[in-house]
Amino acid sequence: MGLEEWKMEWSAVRSRGEIKRLGKRIDHNPIERQALVDILSVRGWSVSESDAGKKLLRMFLDRSKEAQIRQNPIHLNESFECIYCGETIPLPTVGIRDHCPRCLRGRHVDNVPGDRAAECRGRLDPISFNLEGGVVWISYACSQCAHTFRVRSHVEDDLPTSLSIADLPGRPNTK
Repeated sequence: MGLEEWKMEWSAVRSRGEIKRLGKRIDHNPIERQALVDILSVRGWSVSESDAGKKLLRMFLDRSKEAQIRQNPIHLNESFECIYCGETIPLPTVGIRDHCPRCLRGRHVDNVPGDRAAECRGRLDPISFNLEGGVVWISYACSQCAHTFRVRSHVEDDLPTSLSIADLPGRPNTK
């Protein structure tokens, strides 16, 4: 195997187990290990002779920035003003509030629920209601981008008894 094949194989590694297995192979193949050390040295990494192959491989992959992005963020529960009906929405009695309990609209603020990292800030409109195991789930679509997701309804939500989108309240009269 040559350098290009090794680089392709090293770049394709995804799991810790794969890194560990490939690292052992690198430890037992001095030519492959030297090729990896040379690449890391060019990139500015300080490499020791005692560094294990899996450590060298992790340096090569350099996923430290990706690892800092939280995949399960701490949920923020905040009161807000509805962008559709203008109501001031207090904190819920139970759970985390992410939509207006009156008109059931929300704002696209999360990429991962709770992260507040979405830059879109478009209006989330309910597109369907599904009753599953006694719980009503609300499916949403963003009015400005292709983002869709679903959440559980809250006990405070003013759900249409028909569970039909056609029965949602319209925009309130503003004078």
